[in-house]
Amino acid sequence: VILSTNIAETSVTIPNIKYVIDSGKVKIKYFDVNRGSNVLRVTQISKDSAIQRSGRAGREAPGQVYRIYTKEEYENMNPFLIPEIFRSDLTQIYLELKAMNINNPLEFNFPENPRKELFVHSAKMLFKINAIDMNNNLTDLGKKLCLFPLNPIYANILLCSIEFNCIDEIATIVALLNCDSIFLNYNFYEDLDTLNNDSLDKKKNNNEQKKIVHKNSVEDSKENINKLENYDKKKGKNNNLEPYDDDHDDNDNDSNNNDDDMGEKKMNDKNKLINVARRKLIHPDGDHLTLLHIFYLWQEADIKEKKHFCNIYALNNEILQQVKLYNITNISYDMV
Repeated sequence: VILSTNIAETSVTIPNIKYVIDSGKVKIKYFDVNRGSNVLRVTQISKDSAIQRSGRAGREAPGQVYRIYTKEEYENMNPFLIPEIFRSDLTQIYLELKAMNINNPLEFNFPENPRKELFVHSAKMLFKINAIDMNNNLTDLGKKLCLFPLNPIYANILLCSIEFNCIDEIATIVALLNCDSIFLNYNFYEDLDTLNNDSLDKKKNNNEQKKIVHKNSVEDSKENINKLENYDKKKGKNNNLEPYDDDHDDNDNDSNNNDDDMGEKKMNDKNKLINVARRKLIHPDGDHLTLLHIFYLWQEADIKEKKHFCNIYALNNEILQQVKLYNITNISYDMV
C-alpha cells in the first residue's frame, strides 16, 4: 500500500500499481491576508488532478481507480487547479512592478488577474516599511529592496541588521524562515530507541568530547546535554517517565500492561521524551532566537555530532544543511 501526496499526479511512474483510491482532496498553500502568512487548506481537487490520479493505475498493466466522491461532485469540480498567483503573497511582485515604473500594479495586464485584496495587502505592507510613500511612489529604501531576491519584509530586516551589527544572525534567521521546518513530526520520527541509544552515556564519559556550542551558548549547551543524559539514565533505571510540565499527573505513569495499550504508550513515551529534549532548546526571547540557537548548536558540530544532535531533538539534518547553503549574508553585503 502506497500513501502519497499530490506529487503522484506528476509524471512519476510507480511500477506494479493496479488500484488507486482517490480521496478527492488536496492540501494547498494559500496566503491569508488577515493573518499575513501562508496557511495549508484542505480543498477539493480539480478535474485535471482527478484524471492524473486515475492515470497512476494501469500505467504498465490494466488498472482501476476508486473515487471517494460522487459523479455529481466530479462534474462540479473546477477544470484546473487554482493558479498560484491567486493564492500567493504578491508583495515582492508589487515592488518589482513599481521598479518597472508601473504606476498602478492593479492595472497591469496579467495573463490572469490576481485578487485585488492581495495587492491591497501588498501596498499596505510596503507602505509600513517605507518602501513606497503616500502617493504610491517608490522610495529610496524601496529601490534598495528591489535588488534583493527576497520578500521585501526579509530584505528590509537584512538592511536594518547592518545598522545594528547583527547581519550574520539575521541572515541565518531569514534563511531558516525561507526553508521548510527543521522540526520532524513525532509520528514520522524514527524508533524511540534512537533517542535512548547508548551513545549519550558513552559521550558523557568522554572528557574530550566535542562541545556542540556556539559563542555565548557554551554553558547553556553543556547544561542542556547533561540534563538530557541524566534524564535518560533515570528513565533506564526505573522505566518511568519524569513529568515534562507542571500539569503532568504522576498517575499517568501507571500502565495496564494491556497489549492494546502498548503501541499508544510507546508513542506517548516518544512524544514526551522529544518534548523534554526540545524544551531545553527554547530561547526565552522567542521563536526566532530559538531557531538561531538551534542552528548554531548544530553548526559547531562535526558530521557525526550533527546527526547525533538531530536524533536527540528530532530535527531535520537535511533542512539544516540547506540553511547552511542558503548564504544570504553574501547577498546582503553585495546589495547594500
